[in-house]
Amino acid sequence: MCPILVQHGTADHLVPFEQSKEFVEAVSSRAGSDKITYIPLDGADHEDKMFTTEPNMSLVWNYLLEHLA
Repeated sequence: MCPILVQHGTADHLVPFEQSKEFVEAVSSRAGSDKITYIPLDGADHEDKMFTTEPNMSLVWNYLLEHLA
């Protein structure tokens, strides 16, 4: 299984925050916690601008470079 990065805003009004928590727990229990990285974005809503901030995009690109290179 390839590594997965999951980010979810804690104030998401469209997709329940708990849904990502359950997904992360299910993957961790079946494939191992080393296969999934979970980063909740505190206070972020669905499609929030917090996802595209420079620090967050650097985190995402670094994750991709680490796991795909």
